[in-house]
Amino acid sequence: MKGWILSFAVACAGVLAGCQSTPVLPSELAGYERILTGLREPPLFGANATDGFSQRVRIVVVPHYQLRPKMMVRLDQRESGMTSGVFIYGKEVSGRWTATERRQFSASGDEMKRLDELIRGAGIWETHQFESREGMCTDGTMVLLERVSASGYQLSYANAPCGTPREYLDVVRHIAGLAGRQLDGWLAY
Repeated sequence: MKGWILSFAVACAGVLAGCQSTPVLPSELAGYERILTGLREPPLFGANATDGFSQRVRIVVVPHYQLRPKMMVRLDQRESGMTSGVFIYGKEVSGRWTATERRQFSASGDEMKRLDELIRGAGIWETHQFESREGMCTDGTMVLLERVSASGYQLSYANAPCGTPREYLDVVRHIAGLAGRQLDGWLAY
């Protein structure tokens, strides 16, 4: 398998408030909705996804090997600027996803500004193309990054560390750090 990164934005008639459909996810993400449902996480797309929020950002880190738990961090930035977060470890048991650890945290305005700077610097939402790197890569870690704001719903995903740009991984590490977690062992061999 070659390393890759793919980013795309889902537009629904140009206006998020009118968006009723679920985004079409690439085949590599076929189980994503099942993970979110099992972890009792709301979708970040749809008509009411931004009600009361200026932006919502979520990462989901899914190792390709089954023994490791999955990690999810969601940041909900209110229109007032206050940001709350949810951290979840989850695992699959008998075909169903369940949270083994769930806790809440908060993030400061400066931490969110830094996140926005890292996202801009990585060009995550501007890169809407498939990039392939030469070489073999197995047993990587799927990393999904979602955001919904007044600009609409955006999704980016990468197979880390398989050719994923360092700037992309810096964004993921920053979000995990806001939840008090370090990901270095998850994103590299």
